[in-house]
Amino acid sequence: MTGVTKKSLETRMKLLESGLKLIESGDDKITVTKLTAKAKVAYGSFYAHFANLGAFNSSILELAVENVTQNGLLASRKISSHILKVYVSYLIAFISVDNKNLAKFVINHNQLLTKLWFNSETFVEKWLNDAVTLNESTYFSDKNIEHYKETRNYFFWIFPKIMDDFINDKDLAESFLRFMQTVNFLDLPYDLHMEYANRAIKAVQKDSNLKHLWNKL
Repeated sequence: MTGVTKKSLETRMKLLESGLKLIESGDDKITVTKLTAKAKVAYGSFYAHFANLGAFNSSILELAVENVTQNGLLASRKISSHILKVYVSYLIAFISVDNKNLAKFVINHNQLLTKLWFNSETFVEKWLNDAVTLNESTYFSDKNIEHYKETRNYFFWIFPKIMDDFINDKDLAESFLRFMQTVNFLDLPYDLHMEYANRAIKAVQKDSNLKHLWNKL
């Protein structure tokens, strides 16, 4: 990496980190002037990295999605069941946003977040395909994967409700279970579906690498 490229990436990250801090502090009227002042970079630097504030907001949400993805992958490393990995990844999505003002930002940009989230689903589909290949469950086949693909666009829209529960200090483990009671996203027998949901909560609670998320469960 050249010095120029490294400096450019550092500037971009300074802007994004400064934007996150402003959002988390409750500033709902972010401007380029505020961002560059917070990041201590030249005003024109913003437009070297982002076409406008809309593009900047998109990048902020990309960071949020990346955080959820990394937490989900971290949690899945100790889990042998590929089906359970999927349930854990959804639970992680419920609890990875740990700031109420950031949660409000996510709600206000939910359509964009849904698109980004949909594009990050590659590893979930791999787990589902591996579950079929390994004959992990007699109740799980390619038909279940097709059901998931056909319905996921709909239940992604429930995410703002989860963020609202967090903002209002509701128990997110209970919110997760209510979501699962409503949405059988893999079309499994109901009792088996809820068993996976409860196992997901226990898996996250006992994972020492996810201590920073325990307080939400």
